[in-house]
Amino acid sequence: MQRLRVSITAGTALALPIEIYTPKGSLIARGAVSSRDTKVFELSMRGKDQTDRLLERVYVFAKLPRGTTIQEVVELGAEGGDAVLNIAKGSPYEWLEWVTPFRSLRHLSGEQPHDPVGLSLSASRRIGKVWATLWEFQERRWEARNVRFESLQGGRGIRQLTIDVPHRPHLLQLGGEELAWRLISLPPGEQVNIALTPSRQGGRGDALDITVGRQHPENELVMTYLSQGNLPEASRLAELKYIADSMLYEKFNDPISAVAGGYILLKTNQLERRENWLRNLELHFPHIADVKILKAALAREQDGVSEKDIRKMLLEAMEVGFPTFSLGMTLLLDSMAAMHRGEAEKPQFHRAYLAVQAYVRAMCSNDAYLAFYGKSPAEPLWSPIYGMEKAGAATPVSQGSSPPVFMRRPKGAPRSARYGATSVTLPLAPASRKMFEFTHEPHETRQALQGRITTDHWLSLQDLTQSEWKNVKVIKNKTIPSVEIQELPNYLAMQEDAGPAMSSAPRKLKLHSSLRPEETIEPASAPKPKPSQNAKYWQNERITHSISVMDEDE
Repeated sequence: MQRLRVSITAGTALALPIEIYTPKGSLIARGAVSSRDTKVFELSMRGKDQTDRLLERVYVFAKLPRGTTIQEVVELGAEGGDAVLNIAKGSPYEWLEWVTPFRSLRHLSGEQPHDPVGLSLSASRRIGKVWATLWEFQERRWEARNVRFESLQGGRGIRQLTIDVPHRPHLLQLGGEELAWRLISLPPGEQVNIALTPSRQGGRGDALDITVGRQHPENELVMTYLSQGNLPEASRLAELKYIADSMLYEKFNDPISAVAGGYILLKTNQLERRENWLRNLELHFPHIADVKILKAALAREQDGVSEKDIRKMLLEAMEVGFPTFSLGMTLLLDSMAAMHRGEAEKPQFHRAYLAVQAYVRAMCSNDAYLAFYGKSPAEPLWSPIYGMEKAGAATPVSQGSSPPVFMRRPKGAPRSARYGATSVTLPLAPASRKMFEFTHEPHETRQALQGRITTDHWLSLQDLTQSEWKNVKVIKNKTIPSVEIQELPNYLAMQEDAGPAMSSAPRKLKLHSSLRPEETIEPASAPKPKPSQNAKYWQNERITHSISVMDEDE
């Protein structure tokens, strides 16, 4: 029998699902291969006479999370042959090789056409400035913190940020002149790498791709396959002994891997057999929302668990912050949708449901970790905005100033919801001409306006006549200040006025005038009241704690 030895060359510990085909396209073997050791496959091809036939050639395919494949053609001898899959091929730097399974970097390598200064043409798009703000969840509140990166390395247009994340939920907010504002959930309790690499897109959208990974990103691969609906590939990787062990038996050393294992067990209908394992995971790691979400999802599938208890589990999951994985947020929405009572729903659960809906719609990545467009943890966005931390704009800087765009929410819809203890500002959506109503305008005005706007055009100030401006009201103190048209109501995306920063100077408390001045009391031990978390608070925190992570002009 012929044997095929398959190995992976990578800059870090990685594993990939593979399939082996004959020249006629018949699948003869499948499994998972790790860069830690060589996997041996026994190849058997029987003829019509039921005798084994020797294969002269096989094709080895490794499917990457993004749907692309790596292929190796292997010529076989009587004993078999060897296949080496070079995953890191195309990475411009050795320290960036861990990114290659998640996204291609070939457009950054020497294999692509170059411009006169030596940069790949695909990477020559302007990137501009990029900023970052770190948010920490503690005592049921999101607060900004000064971020300190353990290392910051890279070349022109490429950065790798390394940060030690404490054992609490954290969000890293990134934005820039050519990068839409988004918040990314970081795995707690270990060192995390965030890679910023030039995008393969043209002049529209983000100029940078963002990849998040830990020191050993095998579990990110498992969760990325799972997040994109590739359950067979995720299951094959999870069957590798060292990955399975880290997921199931090393939860105290690596709870995030254990959470990834929980999602695999849930999707393969095996979590109920490990209910005690899940209970222990929640007992020792109550700050990880994914564990509580898994507990509620399992309870939905079990007999004897009341709807009241499941609803309580879902609300408890929201009290400890956001899930680490994107799959956690979508699973939370699915579970809440199944429990929702429609018009008979109680206000508390309904407001929580609206908040989860808003975050799911704001999600902006199919990668393992949760990422959503937003101005702050409490202000998700359904349309991306660009620019530096003090002011957002509807388009990247390179596209120039564009006309403001009208936004709207359904009539009578609430403006806020609650995610745990956090008041969430519900986003607005761009309004197209088809959504515009002219119930109070004469026929000739409607005809004139409709003639000026194409069907898929977003409404802007340039589309309004002088008479229509009479119903416009300016609303200030927004990241993107709005203009409301009273008929809809509609809102307009514009520039933000950063306003003065909040003072952090300590304040003295004085007693009544019957006391002498020297009797003024300094409340040294009294706890300082927490500031109200309104739009001004979120704006100030974002600006005060932001730092520059990339400046193409430097």
